[in-house]
Amino acid sequence: MQVANYILLEDEPFELKADQVKRVRKFELPNNFVKGTLLAKPILTYKVLPLSTSVKYIIALNDLQGDENIPSSKVVESRTLDQKVYRSLHEAVDGNKFIPGESLENLIDFRVVLGSAMFSDVVLWFRVEI
Repeated sequence: MQVANYILLEDEPFELKADQVKRVRKFELPNNFVKGTLLAKPILTYKVLPLSTSVKYIIALNDLQGDENIPSSKVVESRTLDQKVYRSLHEAVDGNKFIPGESLENLIDFRVVLGSAMFSDVVLWFRVEI
């Protein structure tokens, strides 16, 4: 049987300007983490407020370098927003991009490419086998 679980990765708001990166935090996933199916994938949710007239940002998963050279296989979200409206967004993520297991760390990076934005309330939802 599977049930939903979640990890609060970042509760406090953080602001990023062009070419800035925020490594939200390292986190572990339980050994009983379910990578998902076509109909049930892990979901990354977050809030974003563009602080400029246009903002482009990227969210990367397990990009160990943490620099501007982001392999496309590590990108889980790439979006451009053009209105200063606070939004709550979510993205279904391929569960195979995560590393399950205690003492194994996963990384999520937020990078702003153009403009500036404020992010908050970063939560990862996933299934576990019980």
